Amino acid sequence: MKSIKIVFALFLISCGSIESDKPYKKIESLKLTKNSITYTEINPTTLNDFILDGYQVNQAFEFDSFVVGSAYAHGDVETSENPDNWGDRLIMIENQSIVFESKPVGDVYLYEPHFFRNSETNKTIIIAQLAYEYNFGGDVFLLENEKMSFLGNIEIDGPDLETALTDIVQVSENDDSFNFHFKSDSLNFNPGNEDRIIPNNNVHYSYKQGVWKLSLIHI
Repeated sequence: MKSIKIVFALFLISCGSIESDKPYKKIESLKLTKNSITYTEINPTTLNDFILDGYQVNQAFEFDSFVVGSAYAHGDVETSENPDNWGDRLIMIENQSIVFESKPVGDVYLYEPHFFRNSETNKTIIIAQLAYEYNFGGDVFLLENEKMSFLGNIEIDGPDLETALTDIVQVSENDDSFNFHFKSDSLNFNPGNEDRIIPNNNVHYSYKQGVWKLSLIHI
């Protein structure tokens, strides 16, 4: 089982929401650790009207030899008193067969895959943006050697309603660590729950050797 580690330093001393008194500034280029490889967002071919029996396909993309997309299924809603296998999820299909299916997230308004590729190794990070009427972070997956795996969840979005996680995230890799920084000088932390506007003092997530970690410093 993957473990989760959260590092807080002088974190959000006030119990109330932090209000921003000025418009946020988008950071065009982040200073990353030496030897970091930056991932580039790519746009795979969209497959319109893709059909998969038993699922309502929201979006589907042709990606290498696979079809990757998001889809909704009723699952066990009608057969269980405590259903836990229903809603939107990420799927990967090869030769008309599902080879990966993520844990469903319920009936959200949006579960939209975004693709970030490392051109040197052909590793691909997929971030599924989550939203109701508002954005609330996203799920992170790794596609490597034709195998998909779930890395963790990012509870960050831009500081306004229009700016989603996938608008500001910068994906990089170094020393077997996948890193997720944010190109905004302020961030909405835990959107949809706490909705705290915090300064971006090198806030980032990382995944290394099975550990998903949030590093968040508030001074």
